[in-house]
Amino acid sequence: HFRTSQIYQFYTYLNAQYKQEATKQKTKLQTSLIVISCISFCLILLAIYIVLQIRKISRIKETLSQSNEQLKELNNRLNLMNEELNRKNEELHEIGNVKEKYIAQFFDLCSSYINKMENYQNQLYKLAINHHYEMLIKRLKSTSQIDEELETLYKHFDSIFLSLYPTFIEDFNALLNEDEKITLKSEHLLNKELRIYALLRLGLVDSNKMASFLRCSISTIYNYRTKMRNKSRIERDDFENQVMQIGKTDAQ
Repeated sequence: HFRTSQIYQFYTYLNAQYKQEATKQKTKLQTSLIVISCISFCLILLAIYIVLQIRKISRIKETLSQSNEQLKELNNRLNLMNEELNRKNEELHEIGNVKEKYIAQFFDLCSSYINKMENYQNQLYKLAINHHYEMLIKRLKSTSQIDEELETLYKHFDSIFLSLYPTFIEDFNALLNEDEKITLKSEHLLNKELRIYALLRLGLVDSNKMASFLRCSISTIYNYRTKMRNKSRIERDDFENQVMQIGKTDAQ
């Protein structure tokens, strides 16, 4: 009986120890499960955060890519604008040089005419004071000097105009029928027909002023203009408008 009592007590002790150990293990297991659950939850949150960040980074990359494309396009436009600006500056510089050149020619021409008029006046004065009246009247009636000066004036006009519009004759002929094209004796000079349209190209559309400059009648100007319109390979009413476009470019 005593032995049975000892065994029972020992069993009870073991059972108590087992339950205590089981309780500890259960507590540890619960704690571990809670920790694992928390870690898993944190990992899930971290995974969600990472996915969201990846998507955000992807959107940022896409936005940056679009921005880069826009930047490239803007740079290309800027380069084109810079090239256009440089071209305009070069053209303005060239125009400035041309203006200086023709202003100098204009003053030189005016000075030359004044000197010639002064010499002519002195010659007439000498004839008058020396009583060479017949010679004086003859000189006054003569148109040779005026004709010479007009010829010089037209040569200057032709030279300057063809410097400004070097393809004018070729472009003008392109507006005419094949058998009506104008052939000049000298490629550096214009004839009266071309001078009329050269004046028109320069913006002088008044036939009265054209006639005054070219020393001819208004009817002659009208006849020349009508004749050239009839020779046109394009619509008659559009002929002079097309002449006005000769030499024009986008740059101008």
